[in-house]
Amino acid sequence: MDNSTENEDQSRVRVNSESDTADRSESFSNERVLFILNRFTGVAPYSHEFVPNSEDPQMLSGFISAMGNFMGEVTGTEEVQWKTVYGADSSILVEGGDWTLGVLAVGRETTESRSRLRRVVGEFEESFAYLRDASAFRGGIYDEFDTYVRRVFIDSKLSNRTLLIDPAGWAAEFRKVGESEIDATGFSDLSNISIEETARLLQKPLSYVKDLISSIAWFQRLQITYVPPDNEMLALSEGSSSVIFSRKSPLNLNTSTLMVIGALDGRSTVSSVMNAVAVKNKGIVLLELGSLINSGYIQRTSLERRLVLFNECILSELMESCARELGPWKAKQYLLWAISAVIKQNPWVARLRLTKTNRVIIVLEDYYGPEELDEICTTMDKVANLIEIYLTKDRGKTTAQRITSDAKRRCNRKWSDYLIDLAF
Repeated sequence: MDNSTENEDQSRVRVNSESDTADRSESFSNERVLFILNRFTGVAPYSHEFVPNSEDPQMLSGFISAMGNFMGEVTGTEEVQWKTVYGADSSILVEGGDWTLGVLAVGRETTESRSRLRRVVGEFEESFAYLRDASAFRGGIYDEFDTYVRRVFIDSKLSNRTLLIDPAGWAAEFRKVGESEIDATGFSDLSNISIEETARLLQKPLSYVKDLISSIAWFQRLQITYVPPDNEMLALSEGSSSVIFSRKSPLNLNTSTLMVIGALDGRSTVSSVMNAVAVKNKGIVLLELGSLINSGYIQRTSLERRLVLFNECILSELMESCARELGPWKAKQYLLWAISAVIKQNPWVARLRLTKTNRVIIVLEDYYGPEELDEICTTMDKVANLIEIYLTKDRGKTTAQRITSDAKRRCNRKWSDYLIDLAF
């Protein structure tokens, strides 16, 4: 999409949202509360509320401990990854590490939420291993970790199109951090302005404005509506299709939005899906998709799934190169040999498919969690290594390394923007 078209879409998002956002502003965050629980001391050294007063961390902590003990007595083993319904409209995701349990209360369960929870647990254990046996903590030691959690959960919602719901309130927050010149921009008189437009009005770098907004949103001092960018990859969350496509239409979605949702596959970009179904009113569709993401009905592709798709790209590039170098029949034999060699230890390899154009496709289900996706990633990596070994025997080490390196380089260029979360 060129810049002029994208700017037009930005304007349509803002204009259309003025009449629509009021009806959808009740669900700005699918996440309710997060806390880290020490499995051995029972202490919850870290917590954060995404929605003020939505859940009581202390009560949840006791509930999780009791549930964990109960399941341990029933199964005879300690369960460190589970979920349960809590209250009328909340689910609790539990992700265990070596000595902690990460607990995230959400409106609707998504694999994206579990993926982010898992990363937070891993970072906490790596950063605070020395506190494993501690029962008391000094304030301030979690400041840097708190920033990490904010980047994982909040920064991901700050696309250039993300809308600020209450610019007058934002203006007050901006003044608190020294942006006094905001009064001269007319910013506070606007309604539902995008982050990109905000940066342009303030004449500030987009990265600076995003970081400023993220830090304010982290403390629930503003409201935002996420609007997905063109290159976002989306999928339905578990159980949401029965609500979205219900004949009763409880969400009252635009028909174009329903067409787009029906075509989501977790690997195609938003722009390609909208082009495929010939969407005309893109502003409304983008806004409704953002609202559904905020409330957990639709999920963005998790980091683990993106890594699987990255490995799929490498395998595809490798197979295409082998087909050009040795012929399609020989390339197919390489893949079949590799599958046969690893299938007993890595059964996920049975989900690989080879197309007529020598591209490799991995068959994925929407409900695959981080651990399953990690196993698939490992499996695909082993297959790629075996193909390189076969190629070395037929064409020599230099040719095999060149073909493999070129495949990885092409996929790195294509997927670098989608793997930026690894930098965190």
